Amino acid sequence: MIHSVPEPSGERWWAHLYPESAVSRKTLTHSFAKASQERSRVEFRAFIEQLNGFSIALTKPEWGKDEYSVDGVRCMQAPKEESLNSPGWARVLDIYGRISDPLARYVVGYYPRLHDMRPRGFPKGMMDAIKDLARLNACTALRTAMLSGFSGRVPPLFDSKDHTAVVVVAATVDGRVTEADVHEQYAVLAYVNELSKYANSISGTPGKVLKSEPRLTELDVRAMADEIVAHADELRTHYAAGGPSIEECTATADSLLSQVDAQIGSAAREIVAIESAAADRRTSPGPNLYFLREQSEHFAEARESTRNELASRAFCGDILTEQDAAYMFWGRVNAAVRRERTAKRSGTTSTCTDDEGGGPTAPEPVRDSMSAVLEKVKNSVLDFRDEIPGGFGQQRNNINTAEFDIIVEMLDCGIIDIHDIQTFCKQQWPEREPNAVASTPRTLADNAINTIRWAVTRSGLSK
Repeated sequence: MIHSVPEPSGERWWAHLYPESAVSRKTLTHSFAKASQERSRVEFRAFIEQLNGFSIALTKPEWGKDEYSVDGVRCMQAPKEESLNSPGWARVLDIYGRISDPLARYVVGYYPRLHDMRPRGFPKGMMDAIKDLARLNACTALRTAMLSGFSGRVPPLFDSKDHTAVVVVAATVDGRVTEADVHEQYAVLAYVNELSKYANSISGTPGKVLKSEPRLTELDVRAMADEIVAHADELRTHYAAGGPSIEECTATADSLLSQVDAQIGSAAREIVAIESAAADRRTSPGPNLYFLREQSEHFAEARESTRNELASRAFCGDILTEQDAAYMFWGRVNAAVRRERTAKRSGTTSTCTDDEGGGPTAPEPVRDSMSAVLEKVKNSVLDFRDEIPGGFGQQRNNINTAEFDIIVEMLDCGIIDIHDIQTFCKQQWPEREPNAVASTPRTLADNAINTIRWAVTRSGLSK
């Protein structure tokens, strides 16, 4: 634990929550949040959102992993809920109580101030949406900014154990941290940005409001949207005088997406080229086509989400690059792909690509004999992992190397072309880097390629 951080009440008040048997993270987190709320009232939905966010983020830095223990990190990062025994959860709960709880309370502490700044006089459904913009969206934006740092002005929250300790102590003692002025401005500007986005949304699609307010007209909704924009502009004038306008930030976001748009166009052209070659029977479509289709299903949503975050962070003073935009975009795309694969493995979908539009079902990533071949190669990776050259099969601090996990994932989806492996590793690098033996995405791809070649030989498919 962070030894310089005092216990909030002189003792571990959460000790009675230590489970007697194995339970899931979701169950234990909910129990902790309810107990914390009973000790001192806090907006529950906002609090548990930030509690989860800080707790999971703390599994990323090396010092945070040491705090959690290997089993704690595994359960916190698992895509599905996993259970952990009592001693393991005891360490996790100590982190909740000593670090995540005060940080979550600190961030949610801005919600009442933001709520007081809300525009008033709108129908209940709209007021509920505006409430969520403050207690969820803006608070989460502040947490994200604290974790990533503030454009060189303030280091990332979990950058070091000592820096975290200073912030936690301040948040625990009086809620006033050194960077409070920066945090307040960021929280307000994030809220202003959310108000503007909401106004633009309902103005462009009035039906969102009319469903619950049938007595209104489209003109009524657009007039209300204009009022919200005017209110947001007033707040912005007070808190960011001389700063960029929403329009300027949106233009900045669009310019930062040029690299992403080029990559989307390249992927679209590659899909057409592969399909054309297959139609002319010049070549088999291969697994790469299905992987590209799988990714392309999420391009539009990921681009819009990335654009919104870029505009929001530009509005709050962050300086970003095209590379930052690309990392955000591909991170969203690949996260969506992983969610679909998880759903497929759990039986909720029948293919690697879930066609929500009701059109033709996409073929499975790898069929028939190719599927059997890749399964055999993957089994060699799993069964003989200790023999993998370079030690990529060996765990480091009881955690798989990025090389090992990414190889299994690529074989699962049939990514075996060298170009595809290089592209996939480049996309995955920001997320995989902490556990990689490689020091660059290109080296990660080389490691994966060499290991797959070794596994082909080890499986007896190549002499």
